Amino acid sequence: MPESESLKLLRVLGGSYRPGSAIEAARLAERTRLNKLYLAFLRALGVQRKSWRGRRPGIAGS
Repeated sequence: MPESESLKLLRVLGGSYRPGSAIEAARLAERTRLNKLYLAFLRALGVQRKSWRGRRPGIAGS
């Protein structure tokens, strides 16, 4: 059975998982916004808030 996005999110926050693609990171980021965990998610990925201002996750490095 595939792993749920919520479980992946918890693993990212715990430091044991990294999204495999920009699309997956964007999906997880959207879920964190809904769960009010967005800033913790970004910290877990090591992203500085300034670099994401006004951008969608996964597009910043494009």
